[in-house]
Amino acid sequence: MSAACVHTLISLKVPDWVFQEIDKRRRGFLWAGKEKATGGQCLVAWPILRWIWLKRTDANRPWKNLSLDFGNDPEVKAMFNASIDIELGDGCLTLFWSDHWLGQNSPCLITPKLRSLVTPGVRNSRTVAAALSNKRWIQDITGTLTFQALSEYLILWQVVEAFELRVGVEDTISWKWTTDAAYSARSAYVSFFQGTIRFEGAKPIWKTWAPQKRRHHGLTGDATCRLCDQEEETADHLLCTCSFTQQVWHTLLSVLGVQNPPSPVGLSILEWWLLLRQGLSKKQKKGLDTAVMLVSWLIWKERNARIFNGTEQSSSQLIRGILEEGSNWIRAGAS
Repeated sequence: MSAACVHTLISLKVPDWVFQEIDKRRRGFLWAGKEKATGGQCLVAWPILRWIWLKRTDANRPWKNLSLDFGNDPEVKAMFNASIDIELGDGCLTLFWSDHWLGQNSPCLITPKLRSLVTPGVRNSRTVAAALSNKRWIQDITGTLTFQALSEYLILWQVVEAFELRVGVEDTISWKWTTDAAYSARSAYVSFFQGTIRFEGAKPIWKTWAPQKRRHHGLTGDATCRLCDQEEETADHLLCTCSFTQQVWHTLLSVLGVQNPPSPVGLSILEWWLLLRQGLSKKQKKGLDTAVMLVSWLIWKERNARIFNGTEQSSSQLIRGILEEGSNWIRAGAS
């Protein structure tokens, strides 16, 4: 992506900040498909991860057999090892000590004490074929064997003896996260979210117009709700099902033109919010999302005022305050 314009940039003596801005936009395009890439989209050293993949799988690379100092970052190595499947053939591509060729394990994982007696250079270069030839892996072990290391040595001996290499059949290294078993940076990034739980309300929260401190504001527990003084206070109760809060919402939803809103009884604030959004236009959803943030913030402030200041507003007073603050938000650019 850089080669085409390098000559022009050099001839024009472009200042450093221009290069930085170009790289910033280029990163955004590569990682997010847009002008800017937000934080968290580069979780490991991606170029190094790609180099490891090419070094291990592409024999035609001119630098394949060079002793290059990359791939030793623990996080990158862990990411790579967790992302590949190895089918052992002749053992010429598979690393004896560090690759997961023993089922889902590697010798380093099942023999941690023994691992410490093998130098990093050997761990990162000794292939299975070379290690099993004349039991060369035994000579890789240096230093004095402790009782634990000796026990692990015997375990590894038994495991290794059960393996037979298939002469003439090349090892297969497959990338887990793509259907064609080939590495891609996108699949590597997406793999970090394996096992995560999706929060359905995340997008409306971050897309809404609201001052930053309102979005990050946290809620703490209390024994009894200070607004209704009837039920235990939870976030869902305070912002959604409290009788005082329901009076506020009933009036404000009418002002917003939301007809026949669903009852919040038995629902969390998130569930009720998502129900309210159903059937609305994109513009109406945006306005509702902003209103949810505004109302939640001022209800929270009312709760705190009652606890810390000993002051109290009626529902009608709070509604007037919300409408006034909403007008300020609109003048500031809210929609």
